[in-house]
Amino acid sequence: MERYQHGICVAHAASGQNVTAWVQSRSPIDEGQCYPVIAYASPDSSRRTKLRQLQRLATERFGCHDFTFVSHHASVSRSLVPLLCEVPHVVHFQGPWADEAAIEGAPRWKAFLQRRAERQAYHSADRIITLSTAFAELVVERYGVSPDVVRVVPGAVDAAAADPGISRAEARQRLGWPLNRPILISIRRLVKRVGIDVLIESTRQLVAKHPDLLVLIGGTGPLQGELAAAIERHGLAGNVRLLGFVPDDLLSTA
Repeated sequence: MERYQHGICVAHAASGQNVTAWVQSRSPIDEGQCYPVIAYASPDSSRRTKLRQLQRLATERFGCHDFTFVSHHASVSRSLVPLLCEVPHVVHFQGPWADEAAIEGAPRWKAFLQRRAERQAYHSADRIITLSTAFAELVVERYGVSPDVVRVVPGAVDAAAADPGISRAEARQRLGWPLNRPILISIRRLVKRVGIDVLIESTRQLVAKHPDLLVLIGGTGPLQGELAAAIERHGLAGNVRLLGFVPDDLLSTA
């Protein structure tokens, strides 16, 4: 499960609420979680199979239990729209799905279907959660939903968990980073919509004023090779590094 959704489930469980997560998983679920987890399908299954399994689970649970259904994405909500009238429904707006797909090169027909699915999902929701005021305004203007159903819940960090308990110098030594250079770090999936290519391009201007600047980019994705080539092409090998996947146990240190 994505770290973001896991954090939400942990926080709700810690506040005394009954939380059950429905996820896709290739392997048996660890029963050591502080909340129940149901694997309804494998991520390797066909889209049709995953939707059918999700709808089957929803049919079994909706109407038999008193709960609120919280969806992390419009595609999930859209597949359950006929059933969602039975339960309160909250959907997280993570961004304009169809527009982002178009940036990644999706064909126009696919973006059209995704945009229609988004509208159906958001108009079926009792509440829509966004991370920022900008996204709250976007979901109202772009999809025509009532501002009365939109709530902004800013992203947050567990400060205690994020504190490695060591100094900056010790952290850099542990990671093998230089001690005496200014460092910028970005950890994102390497896809077009994130704009890492813009960060690399901007670094050319920053290095002109701050030649010892070091930009560290963590994450993996389909653009990894293209970004590596851009770093070489712009002569930034000494100023920009691709770190690849950064494991959870190193995030706070980084």
